Amino acid sequence: MCEGRGFEVRMIRGNIEDALVNSPEGKALQNANVFNALSRLTAMMVPLSRLQFEDIHNQVREIQPDIIAATTLPGNIGTRIMEASGAKCCYITTVPNYPTKYFAPPTSGGYQSMAYIFNTLKWALGLRVANYLMYKKTLNDLHKEFGYEPFPSSYTRGYMDAMEVNQYPILHIYSPTLLPKPADWPERAKVCGFMELKDSQADAFQAPEDIQKFLDAGEAPIYIGFGSMLGAFFDDAWRRRFLDTIVKAVEEVAAMEGKGGVRAIIFTVGAGDIPPSIDRCFLLDRPVPHDWLLPKCRACIIHGGAGTVSACMKAGKPTGVIPFGLQSDQPFWADILHFRHVGPKWFGAKHFSLKKFRSMIADLVTKEKY
Repeated sequence: MCEGRGFEVRMIRGNIEDALVNSPEGKALQNANVFNALSRLTAMMVPLSRLQFEDIHNQVREIQPDIIAATTLPGNIGTRIMEASGAKCCYITTVPNYPTKYFAPPTSGGYQSMAYIFNTLKWALGLRVANYLMYKKTLNDLHKEFGYEPFPSSYTRGYMDAMEVNQYPILHIYSPTLLPKPADWPERAKVCGFMELKDSQADAFQAPEDIQKFLDAGEAPIYIGFGSMLGAFFDDAWRRRFLDTIVKAVEEVAAMEGKGGVRAIIFTVGAGDIPPSIDRCFLLDRPVPHDWLLPKCRACIIHGGAGTVSACMKAGKPTGVIPFGLQSDQPFWADILHFRHVGPKWFGAKHFSLKKFRSMIADLVTKEKY
């Protein structure tokens, strides 16, 4: 995608998704609870931080860029590198990443617009705890090793304090219709809207015959897809039960009076052993551009990642969310979509049931408020 537009692509080591699936620390994090989640996240992130810091340091020195637009994690880790580069710098993020009194941090379990004081305290505590446990010693050791000035003791929030000192812009690439810019954010914290390519992937996509045949055979289906989550969480037996339950829920909703046309396309990449396709459910075992497929569907059920939320909103579809990572931004976007009457109340993937799937599917195809 980038190379086709004249950009050189270089990879940075320290892939979080790979670590979550394959490292002992990542597997332990998948089974974490509220009491040990942060310590397990720290154990996974410390070695990744070193890999990312080394690569950012080496590539910035070699390339000598004029502009650095850093996404959340590389920006957090590479702040001192950005400062020393002499480049114009900004942060780009798909979730709110600047403190506000109007809602709690996106990784705190959902959109919790409680009393202002509690939201403020959650942001303050979250930034300080994350800085102390995950970054402070690790990054300052790296700063010394690679010749950068360590963060001073006054930087209790780590990269956030450095960002304030440097007055770097922070660009939030989500829709202000879904989540308006809080009134207490500074001018340089902007909500820019979802980003999309000018030349759509749908324009050049040639639909495989089996997918097109399913789409043409009946009413528009529900798209059910969880991105890379099926391959990242739980074991093969759980995934099989999960998919079997979805298929059964589609069949039961279709059997209800007045809903005989309910069908589904279920994205199964990474799911391992999968149930066979049935007439009402097409099991999609290969990636397909969202901007081609979703406009052809009647509704969506997703895991709630920012990119897929963007695709569903662009397609204008009622959307239900089943988060896999409860300490990620997925419950946050699930709450936002529900509060905006885009879809029903969410439930976590770990606690799925036939009744919950059936209720979500039925709501999406019958309730006009979505």
